[in-house]
Amino acid sequence: MRRLRWPGIAGAAVAAALSYGCMTPTQAVVDDVDLYDWQREQEGEEGVCVNIENGDTATLRDLSLIVRFNRLFKADTLHLELCIETPDSMRYTETVAFPISHPRRAAALRTVDEIPYRSRTVLDRMGTYRITLTPVRPVEGIEAAGINIVKSRENE
Repeated sequence: MRRLRWPGIAGAAVAAALSYGCMTPTQAVVDDVDLYDWQREQEGEEGVCVNIENGDTATLRDLSLIVRFNRLFKADTLHLELCIETPDSMRYTETVAFPISHPRRAAALRTVDEIPYRSRTVLDRMGTYRITLTPVRPVEGIEAAGINIVKSRENE
């Protein structure tokens, strides 16, 4: 029988700890939309679809919506239908209203707004989460939309 030596055990423990710590602390995925007429497409088609790879099923995460818009967007609220499909094909769909701030900027500059969606969420399935963002009514001035997922600060 072969005996394990202390450096071998310590090396294995360090490797395991480093591989666990290498999980991505933040994942932001954004996709472009039709600037002049982002709307619900024909039946069967989708809005912005982003994929999030999840390899960590224990960490609490905060999810927020990322929206890039220009001066053509005049509304103070963006109404979206969010559909989240888990790796095992479970679906959760809800309609949400996101408040949008309009800071004063030069006409050529775009604004990126990050709006909190869910906090202290656990993505408890390994694999690809598919998130679809679809406007409830036609929207003008939105250039891109997506999701940002970060490790919850309340974990620490």
